[in-house]
Amino acid sequence: MLKKALTLLLLVILLASSVYAAKWVGPLKTRHSWDRKESGFCPGPGMCLVTASPDADEDFNGMPSKYFSDPPGPKCINDGQYILDYFCEDGKWTTRTKLIGLSLLDFAQTKSNDYVLFCDDYESALNQYEYIVGSGGNTKLVEDLFRDYRCEQPNSTTRTTCTNHFCVLKYLGGTAVGTSLNTAVDDEDYSFLFALNHSIDACDNVQASTDITNWRQCTGWAKTGRVYYNPALKSIIYFSSSAAPVITSYTAAFDSFIKPEFDDVNTYVENNVADSDVSALNFTFFKDTSLYNRWYYSRQLNKYVFGFLEKDKTEFGYDYLGIKYSGYDFGADACDNMFKQYGERNMGRGVFCEGQSGSDFFVVAKGARNSESPLIDAWQDLDSKLRPK
Repeated sequence: MLKKALTLLLLVILLASSVYAAKWVGPLKTRHSWDRKESGFCPGPGMCLVTASPDADEDFNGMPSKYFSDPPGPKCINDGQYILDYFCEDGKWTTRTKLIGLSLLDFAQTKSNDYVLFCDDYESALNQYEYIVGSGGNTKLVEDLFRDYRCEQPNSTTRTTCTNHFCVLKYLGGTAVGTSLNTAVDDEDYSFLFALNHSIDACDNVQASTDITNWRQCTGWAKTGRVYYNPALKSIIYFSSSAAPVITSYTAAFDSFIKPEFDDVNTYVENNVADSDVSALNFTFFKDTSLYNRWYYSRQLNKYVFGFLEKDKTEFGYDYLGIKYSGYDFGADACDNMFKQYGERNMGRGVFCEGQSGSDFFVVAKGARNSESPLIDAWQDLDSKLRPK
């Protein structure tokens, strides 16, 4: 009997010790890959899911470079880390492009209430990129600095684009252009500084930093305008004038420029479009929009346009967009007479803008990837090529 009592006492002590030593982390939230085609769990609350593949190595978690050197790499990476343009922000994927755009808008509003921002791939955002820079035997075609499969990733034979999407800002007094880099700013072959027709040592003065709001002027810049480099984001901005980024909080900038406008578009979708029981009206993915590597923001005093395009997202591979026009009068039947014309070949299918009145006008569209859709052709026509007066 005594032996049984001692055994029971020892078991109670061991159980008590294990409970005391355990670290309760609470229920895990479902995470999605940046294209929202995979879902799974990460061990930390602020981590982002890279892949749900069973071949992913959890020992590589928090090591983004392993995505290239030891594919499929880590299952998850940490808050503040990134792979290519995809940036982990407190458990959700966004992009470095979005952060660059917010930096530019935060600056623009200090100048005036008249500015335009457009972020997209280089072919859509830049007016000219097929020109030669350099001299003598050291010349480069600028487009070669932006093409796919140019820059080799560290400890890997994988080649990626050297830059990601571009943000172009027109503001009172000048123009600015920014992009995130997938190679060193002083890369001997593919430095973005070559595209600005400058030597690669212009940003040698900028020290390493973990502060993603830390835009530092490149003091080796010897041409007109100014260049700023952000080592934590590995991103660069060129200003045509003597200007400087002033961002202090990306959260505050997001809450100012994106969140209220997206919330309005999403409310329109939920109230006027979405029906999860009808395939063509299934917009359950819409509320989770987060990347903003293709987006537009134009302001003229109290009038403005906000829009975004997401390509090949969700498990169904949708392309989709949302646009809000505020302060403009498009007249009667604008939905049918203007916006649904982009879907004229398929009778406006996939374009939604019905049932509206008031000073705000919303346009939403979606289409399956690689299928005929008004979505792709309409994107630039609806924003960067159209600036209503």
